[in-house]
Formats: sequence, structure tokens, C-alpha cells
Amino acid sequence: MPEFQSLPAQPRRRRVIWVLDPLHTDQIDLEDGREIARRPELAILESGAQEYTDALVRSLDRAGLIQAGNVLLQSPFSENYYELVDNASRAFALEKYTLLSHLAQLLGAVSVTVDAIENTRTGERTEIQADGTLVGRGVKTNVRSDSTADLSRAFRLFDEFPGSDPDIELARAFLEDHALSQDGELANLIRSRDVPHNRMEHRTLTVDLSSESQRTLDVAASISVPKFANIKTDVKRIASQAERLKVTYTIRFTASGSKGTSRRPRG
Repeated sequence: MPEFQSLPAQPRRRRVIWVLDPLHTDQIDLEDGREIARRPELAILESGAQEYTDALVRSLDRAGLIQAGNVLLQSPFSENYYELVDNASRAFALEKYTLLSHLAQLLGAVSVTVDAIENTRTGERTEIQADGTLVGRGVKTNVRSDSTADLSRAFRLFDEFPGSDPDIELARAFLEDHALSQDGELANLIRSRDVPHNRMEHRTLTVDLSSESQRTLDVAASISVPKFANIKTDVKRIASQAERLKVTYTIRFTASGSKGTSRRPRG
């Protein structure tokens, strides 16, 4: 019987993790289990081990994620960060939001402000006014029931920094480290700050927070689940209904060679 108490070292071979009962891992070598054994992005873990020797698995176990029937997704931005598939779309959107704020800090920002959050799948949109009031637009206008208004309460709507000269090389390395070098908006933001004698001082941009996590969800949904696996989560439904979030930000920087002032937080 194969060992299912550790994970592959290569991150691309554990984008999706199924946690199975030991009784079910016995059947993976049988005919209806061969397809999942051939999926290079799928890793399988046994639940209920007395002790896991793999450090990453121990971390997942301490977080309560190694329960039979769970499906875990790897973050597109951090190869050792996993979430239950049910929570992954929003969790990874929040992660990308945090990464963008840190990128702005590396580029010398004095403030990052969220202006609007949109769910392109549902048409819901929440705009954040100067005084912090939430205004619903689109299909729903009731901010109490709008998912984007709910998200606006989870996001930090205003980050403020002292401001500095940009560290272009560190910013580029940061994008590379977090698999964001192909995000055109973020790459353009770095280029716009890499002009020593006429640096950009202000940028409003809209960033797709869900594109990377949706690709991982689609991979997970494409894996056929054999009956013996006892995976109760409907991954296909989750992938088809996941939030598709875009956030509009205003980023303000210091003037070249000066310490400019930021706009104060709203509310």
C-alpha cells in the first residue's frame, strides 16, 4: 500500500489535497482509483495518523485540516498555505489584497485606499465613500445583504505609511516570490515608479483578486471523485459559484525627493 502520510516536495504536485480515511486509501490501486493516481496536481493524505513526520502536514494537522473527506487548496501565492475548498476563494482574495498593500509599501506609498469592491459573477458592487459609508450598486443595493459589502468589512479599507523612495528590485522580487509577476496591473505599477526623475505620485487601479484562485478551483473541480473516496464537498458547484472579485484602489506616493502627506482615513 502506498504511504499517504507526507506530501510531495514539489509545490505543483500538491495544488489540491484530498484527505481520506485509511480504509479508502487501500482502494487507490484498484481500477476506479487509477485516474486520481495519475493527476499530477493531486496529493492524497491519510487522516488519523498517530504522528506525521512531514512538517507541512503537521502544520495542517494542527490547524484541524486533516479530517477525512476534506479537500484542501493550495494558495496561488504561498506554496505552503492551504484552505478548505469551501473557504478558498475568499481567503485567497484577502491574501492577494494584503500582498498588494505590501507591494505599494515597497514602492514608497504613503497610503492605499479601497474605493470599490465588485463581484463580477453576481454584478454586486460596493463603493466606499469618503466618510466610510458603503453604497451598493448594480444588481443589489442593500448593503446588508450584498456580499461585496460584507467583504468591505473584512478588508482594511485604508493603509497608511511614512512614505519612501521605491525599492524597485525588491518589489519585482516580491511579485516573483508570490507568483504575481504575470499580473499586468501590478507589473505596470512597478514600471510607473521606476522613473527616477519623474515618478508617479498617484494611481487608481482595478485588480482582479480571484483569477489565480479560480484557476486552482477549476483544477480541483476537474478531478473525478471515485465513490470510495467519500469526498462530500461538491467541488464543481463551489468552482462554478465562487466569487469573482475585483477591487479598485487609490495609491498615493511621496513626491520625488520629498515626504508628501497622505489623505487621512475615512470614517
